Amino acid sequence: MEPARTDTGPPEPPRQPGPAPGPDGDGGGAPPAGSGGAAEDRAAPSTGPTGPARSPWPPPAALVWGFGAGLLAVLVAAAVVSFWLAGLILAALLLVLGVLHLVLPLSALGPLAVRTPWVDATTCFVLAVGVAVLAVVAPRGLQG
Repeated sequence: MEPARTDTGPPEPPRQPGPAPGPDGDGGGAPPAGSGGAAEDRAAPSTGPTGPARSPWPPPAALVWGFGAGLLAVLVAAAVVSFWLAGLILAALLLVLGVLHLVLPLSALGPLAVRTPWVDATTCFVLAVGVAVLAVVAPRGLQG
C-alpha cells in the first residue's frame, strides 16, 4: 500500500543563536575569505532555496468548503428533484476534482490530496464515469 503524500519533509531542528560553527566545529570560526562576513549576512534575509514562502491559491479550505457545498447540492437534489439529477451533479463534482488534482499543486489541494496526483485523478475520473452511467441507466427514482 502506498503511503499518503505530504508537502513537507521532516521538521527542521530549532536553530541556536550564536556564531556559526567554524571549520573545526568549535562554534567560533571566522567566515571564509571573500564571503563578506556578518555584514553580508545582515544585508538580505534568506528566503530559502525556492524563494519566499507563498500561500497557495486557492486556499485549501476554500476547496473543501466548495466541495462540501457541492455535496449539499447533491443531497438537496436527491431529496427534492430526483436521484438522476443528484447522480449527475455528483459525477460533475468528481470530474472537477479530478481535473483539479492534475492542475493544482499539492499545497493548494490540502486534505483533498490523498495519493499521487495521477492516482487521485484517475480514481475521480473512474468514479465520475461510473456514477454518471448509474444515474442515467438506473430508473428515475421514486418519481417513476
